[in-house]
Amino acid sequence: TSLATRFRAIVGASVQQYITRVRVNLAASLLENPNRPSVAAVAERVGYRSETAFSRAFTREMGVTPAKLARIGN
Repeated sequence: TSLATRFRAIVGASVQQYITRVRVNLAASLLENPNRPSVAAVAERVGYRSETAFSRAFTREMGVTPAKLARIGN
């Protein structure tokens, strides 16, 4: 079996899905901070070149937009 197959069996997600979850969870913790940077800065900090791609991935994983989470967190 390949590394990707073993990874999925152990973690329950593909490598890319896992990386996305880690990035989104880090972004969520940054956005919940009262002294948080802008959504664009958070997107860049967790490795997204596009704020649109970040927002799409974040919303898919968290069920809420990054901007809304930032408002809720404050």
